Amino acid sequence: MIDARRRTLISAGAALAGAAALPAAHAQNAPVEGRDYRLVSPPQPTEAPAGKIEVIEFFWYGCPHCNALEPVLKQWLSKLPSDVFFKRVHVPFGDRRHQQLYYTLESMGLDEKLDDVV
Repeated sequence: MIDARRRTLISAGAALAGAAALPAAHAQNAPVEGRDYRLVSPPQPTEAPAGKIEVIEFFWYGCPHCNALEPVLKQWLSKLPSDVFFKRVHVPFGDRRHQQLYYTLESMGLDEKLDDVV
C-alpha cells in the first residue's frame, strides 16, 4: 500500500516537472538569417504580383504524403493572408498521366472542384 502511494506521488511529481518545461519547449524565436534561412541571391523571378509572397506546392496525385497534407493545406488556403500568392505545381513521378490530368483540369477551371475525386 505504501509502495503504491509512493509510486503515485513520484509519478505525479515527474508529470508536474515535465509540464513545467512545456512552455519553454513551445516558445519560438524569430528566424535568424544565415542560421534558419538563407536569402536567395539574386532573387528568382516569380509569378506572384508585386508585393506578394509566393508559396508553391509541388505535389503528385499518387503521393501518400501529399494526400495526407491536403486537408491541412485546404484549411490553410481558406484563411490565406491577402499578401500571399499560392500556386500548385504537379510533378511527374514516372507516368505523366497524373500531371496531364491535373493541368487539363486546371485549364478547365475544375482543378479545385475535382481534386478530392482524383
